[in-house]
Amino acid sequence: MACKNRKTRIKKKDVKKYRAILTRLHHTIDSFKDQVAGFDKVQTAIAAIKFDFNHPSPYVNHISTICSLLAERTKDSFILQHIHHNLCQDLELLKEGGRLNEHLNSYFEHAELFRKS
Repeated sequence: MACKNRKTRIKKKDVKKYRAILTRLHHTIDSFKDQVAGFDKVQTAIAAIKFDFNHPSPYVNHISTICSLLAERTKDSFILQHIHHNLCQDLELLKEGGRLNEHLNSYFEHAELFRKS
């Protein structure tokens, strides 16, 4: 069963994908925030992004806004470039109704290799 939005119907599977993407993103940020300088600020900036329930595609819009935020910060970090790239791939899958890789828990699996200087 889908919940009804003002302009479109939101499919339950899209909500599930959206939650999986956000969980993966938060897990990734949590892995790095104590090891890489500045990741706590990235986490705060992402948390400050408002969810627009009135948007025709609110889940796509929210992930897209996060991608835009990360795009602005990719020059600061190779890790952010990698996270941004993988998040945008998941965004495209969400838009197109594609299948997410359910075996990934993080957008970058080797947080232990990076330490704060």
